[in-house]
Amino acid sequence: MHIHNIFIILLMVTFIYNPLAVQADDGSNLVMAAQPNDLNHSAHGLYVGELKGLLPPPRNMYRKRMKYNSSPPFPRNFRSSNYFTIAPEVVVAGPGLYFDDGKPLRETLSNQSVYFQSIFRAIINSAHKYAQGEYTPGANDNFTYYSFLVAALAVPLHESRLQHFRVSNSNKCYSNTNNLSVYYDSVTYKKATGRNTLFLRNTLRATGDIIREAYKDPVEVYFPSCEQLPKDTLMHQVLTSTNLMDFGIMQINIKSHASDFLRPDTALSLYETIDNGVQYLWDQKGARGFIYLRNKLNYVNRYSKACEFKINPFYTLNKSNEEVPYSGTRSAIYYNLIRASWAGFYNQGAGQPKNVCRFSNVKARNHNNDIEFKRSLDSIVKFDKSPWHKFLPKNSVEYAALTEIVYNFRTIYTKKIEEEKSEYVKLIVNAPLKAFGTKAELNYSDYNVNYLFNQDKIEVYKIPQLRGHDGSTNKCGFIKNPIKRGYFKTHVISEFEDKDQMKWALIKMPKYAEYYFKDAPVYVKKKKSKSKINANIRLTKAGKLSGLVFDAKMAKDYPRLPLLQQDGNWYEVSIDGAPYWIHRVNFETFQDDSNVDPLCQVDQFFVNSSVLEKVNKAPIGYATLKVKNIKIRKYPDSKATVIDMLFYSDKKPVGVPILAETTNRRGKKWMSVKPNGFVRGWVRANQFNVHYFDKNKINSPVGEEG
Repeated sequence: MHIHNIFIILLMVTFIYNPLAVQADDGSNLVMAAQPNDLNHSAHGLYVGELKGLLPPPRNMYRKRMKYNSSPPFPRNFRSSNYFTIAPEVVVAGPGLYFDDGKPLRETLSNQSVYFQSIFRAIINSAHKYAQGEYTPGANDNFTYYSFLVAALAVPLHESRLQHFRVSNSNKCYSNTNNLSVYYDSVTYKKATGRNTLFLRNTLRATGDIIREAYKDPVEVYFPSCEQLPKDTLMHQVLTSTNLMDFGIMQINIKSHASDFLRPDTALSLYETIDNGVQYLWDQKGARGFIYLRNKLNYVNRYSKACEFKINPFYTLNKSNEEVPYSGTRSAIYYNLIRASWAGFYNQGAGQPKNVCRFSNVKARNHNNDIEFKRSLDSIVKFDKSPWHKFLPKNSVEYAALTEIVYNFRTIYTKKIEEEKSEYVKLIVNAPLKAFGTKAELNYSDYNVNYLFNQDKIEVYKIPQLRGHDGSTNKCGFIKNPIKRGYFKTHVISEFEDKDQMKWALIKMPKYAEYYFKDAPVYVKKKKSKSKINANIRLTKAGKLSGLVFDAKMAKDYPRLPLLQQDGNWYEVSIDGAPYWIHRVNFETFQDDSNVDPLCQVDQFFVNSSVLEKVNKAPIGYATLKVKNIKIRKYPDSKATVIDMLFYSDKKPVGVPILAETTNRRGKKWMSVKPNGFVRGWVRANQFNVHYFDKNKINSPVGEEG
């Protein structure tokens, strides 16, 4: 589906089909925002005003630090390097905000209400799904429940400023991000030295491998190279982090949550990403989290000198304008419970009490993160100045539900138990948003994989002859396996023999193939992101300096340098006819296609049939992973050389093809796998759930686990 069709559908959804309509108990429809008069606007406004009037306004706890008495910045347009640009064939699940040139586009004004109402509903529905066991109707003390709803609203506000998708000009595609070059260059951080530098570099490379596994498949590319995308076109982009290791509205770590991120239909769904993040905040999918901390406060309170939970965040101050423990009869733990669960579990990714108490330790590493999170939390529950308050329409059910949630949270800290207000919250949780599909979709239906390349480098020709009648080459270039994780896939249109009985095949290249290299001159230029960096030029690779420095002036005088050869991370280039070496961390290669044969400027080429293998070699079954990643070894033994890694999600219905099984001399069961459709190596059988094929029904798994 083309990108302009996506936006037509988006407009139709927004203005024709009302996505914010829910069904009342009598079966009638209640319209949330598109037709506010149906809400009985005056009564609705009185209700919100009544809620706000029942409690005195929260006192400003930051008279000496006024900058925190404000909303976190929004809308916020992060730099282009913080976004993966998505192929226009991908239909993402969920709305996006329109940005360009650092400012919201005009379309933002028309879609921001729908955007905020949609994600508010998704967050509240997800939080309710996990916390509903803590809710007792009519009890008026559902403090855990409403505290978690507040936490679920605060975390994405702090993590991403409520952004997952943005819609921006395709010219804003950032090459180093989409090409994953940032993951594989020798990355060095100014503050990172020694082992820490090596750790960060290895973590980045592992993250890059995970992304390539799911989003840069040679046939189904979700994040194409920027050069392959249409120019001056509005396209969807998805948020990553400054260090490119976190992802989306909940800023979930890619490496730690590979099993979720490896499913594009989940990661490219705003709603699925929200649900994964909220579940992780609640209980880390069964391993600690918000509810674990709530249940283990007596354990954590052994560290009360550093971590006090019984604090009233609203009214109780001493003479020095400092917060003091709440002295009421009811334990007021919930404000700091939110802060502690974010600091110790969601942000820290660990469950030690010292990390849980990090938010109260000004000397703790990453304490500034806790200050900023407090700012986001306070904007919701103290100051009524959060982006939720600003951008949700004041006459919408979502705004009324937000007011109820904040009101119920504040009643925790009053001596008198007020009656719970939940009329509009119930409307939200009883009517999940159904405006958009919940799963992302990718349509490459015109590409039929029927063969595999059995070599890592294959020459391609414009006609089925090695040379022309005049002796000139017919070669257009070559294709090279970008992953080297087994044989990779292709679409063979036809096969035939020439007059010399040489076998040929006509192949079709994928739309965003990144493994085809044309027979065109290759040049080196300085990366745009390194425009202000002066790079040393060396006489030999990693050797003596030449005395030349590639600065801004030299970049202007030498916009391209002929590439003589590449050796690892080093390029040998020609400068005024003399050879020199430069490091690829500051430079990138490109080709000059101006002299390429027009017959080679197509997506169909001829190859020698000897480089092909049919796909239909039947496996004995398929396996899904029990763990996040698995080492593939050269032969069935734990001491064998590791030749590759598997990062497949354990949620895939059909996972890794299994070709054979064996028991080694140590008595351990091993399986031969072909992760990209061909035999590649051996893995331990106990790391998989195996679904075997019925020999009489070779094409259908019987579901028996081995």
